[in-house]
Order: sequence, then C-alpha cells, then structure tokens
Amino acid sequence: MVFNAVEILAGSEGFRKVHGAETVTGVEYNALVVRQDTVFSAFTVVDANGFTINKFSTAAMSGITFQIGEFLSVGIGAKITAFTITSGSVLAY
Repeated sequence: MVFNAVEILAGSEGFRKVHGAETVTGVEYNALVVRQDTVFSAFTVVDANGFTINKFSTAAMSGITFQIGEFLSVGIGAKITAFTITSGSVLAY
C-alpha cells in the first residue's frame, strides 16, 4: 500500500502501540509521537531504497532528550524498524 505525505502525517494507518523504556525490534512504523520527555540510545530506519540507517548517529542526535509532543517522522517510503528508549515513552504510527 502506498501513502502520500499528507496521509502519513495524518496517521492514516492509525496508532499502533505505546512503547516505554525498552528495546523495540521487528516493527515498521511511519512515525513516533513523544508522550513523555524521551531519550533514545538507538533508532534504526530502513529508507525508501532499502538501506538500513542508524538515524540518530547520521543526524548526530544520539542521547538528545525529545520533548513531549514532538513528532518523529522518517519520510516517505521509509520505516522505523527498531529503537531503544532509555527513558520516556512514545506512541507509534
């Protein structure tokens, strides 16, 4: 199924799960919304070309505290496939 950017931003697939301080693998999310101030130690994305990327190391964002309400989208055709939350929680779309 292919979605356009507006459908992805609107969460057209609906929310899927709330994740707290844990390691999450084997998922395919379009975006996360931060529910509590959250720190990640890992964040893996498969981009539109099928390449696996440690998004936070390529963006120099490892260890940053994301604030409540922040929307973390990986872009059209990409999927969040794994992440580790050190503290906080997110809602996955």
